Amino acid sequence: MSQSSLEQAAAQVASIVELIDAYDNAADSDAQEQALNDIYQDPLEVSVRSGWHLPGVESDDAEFRIVLCTGGPHVELRGDLDEHGSPDSVKVLHNDWFEGLTDAVMSDGDQAKVLRYCQILLGS
Repeated sequence: MSQSSLEQAAAQVASIVELIDAYDNAADSDAQEQALNDIYQDPLEVSVRSGWHLPGVESDDAEFRIVLCTGGPHVELRGDLDEHGSPDSVKVLHNDWFEGLTDAVMSDGDQAKVLRYCQILLGS
């Protein structure tokens, strides 16, 4: 595991915590709207996909992926969606060139804010 990808994962989590704190502590509706805009402008990509199902059977989205930075290092968020399409779990994955994705450990407080970030981005 590359130290630089782990450091980048920690920096991305810290940035997300700052974005959520700015949104939660906005003094007025204009500041809250700006904080929300900053959240929406942050990720490179937001995508969802359904789980395994029989061909021809419609399926609801089951998982999400939010790409925060690419290349060396790469950092993304992945998690499961509940029956309403809202994120109910999240993990931070990171890697550098020629390495597999590795989980980054977050504190409970950071994990709650990263999950909230995902919920805002996915409109839940």
